[in-house]
Amino acid sequence: MSEYERDSLHRQIMRTQGQLATYSGYDDDGLLSWQRSLAPGSAPVLPGQRPARQGCVTSRDYYWNNHGEVGTIDDGLRGSVVYSYDRSGYLTGRSGQMYDHDRYYYDKAGNLLDNEGQGPVMNNRLPGCGRDRYGYNEWGELTTRRDQQLEWNAQGQLTRVISGNTETHYGYDALGRRIRKATYGRHTGHTARSRTDFVWEGVRLLQENVQQQGWRTYLYDAEQPYTPVASVTGKGESRQVWYYHTDVTGTPQEVTAADGTLVWAGYIRGFGENAADISNSGAYFHQPLRLPGQYFDDETGLHYNLFRYYAP
Repeated sequence: MSEYERDSLHRQIMRTQGQLATYSGYDDDGLLSWQRSLAPGSAPVLPGQRPARQGCVTSRDYYWNNHGEVGTIDDGLRGSVVYSYDRSGYLTGRSGQMYDHDRYYYDKAGNLLDNEGQGPVMNNRLPGCGRDRYGYNEWGELTTRRDQQLEWNAQGQLTRVISGNTETHYGYDALGRRIRKATYGRHTGHTARSRTDFVWEGVRLLQENVQQQGWRTYLYDAEQPYTPVASVTGKGESRQVWYYHTDVTGTPQEVTAADGTLVWAGYIRGFGENAADISNSGAYFHQPLRLPGQYFDDETGLHYNLFRYYAP
């Protein structure tokens, strides 16, 4: 699927991704400094050499501050994104050349606040964030969000979400892993509009099977177990391989086809929300993976994170 080349410190410096070759370089402190995905016929990359961006399908340069935090990411598709932090290392700002600038505020317990003047969060239960208002039951489980009503079982697992004229049901196995989700029309009988079944390898998502669309099997990096390298999709006898291009955190930023064509690119905000798809391929590509270990549910806007749900 992919071949790797490593340096004398066993760091990955090249990975084949279909027709592309993705190169990585490191600074004197061993931190990731740049990434480049080059098409066939590109000039050879010499050890320690940072290729020019011209002709790259994807490219990223990382600039770190004195505390080992990413200060700036200079991205070939998204432009420069600048990050700021407080003394505790919390992310306080994210500004870029695309979309709005983001500011983040926290109370002393680390709870995210709407604005700098907001008081502390009582009982560690956020009243809301942005346009969202939250309601809770006596167990501290989220029961209302936006126009959604959320229901939980005795094991603390989300089992149903009602949103407008639809409701989505979730099922779990004996180990607590989600193995099924299905969305129904609230007043149109019991036929699912969409259904996805999930297969697991331990606590890592291995495969999803989408009703009438086919299956997708995920392949991961051997050293970063939640960083996707590729996926294989199929329906009937057809098979296709897709390659994932991730940033320093292991979050997918782009996906390319085996021939090197860019089929998906996202604009991921500070806490994992995809603000927009920015690919110009013109074709829809289903890409639900977000921060490592998180799976985006488009029917709710939540991220499934194995034993909990996360609202970015």
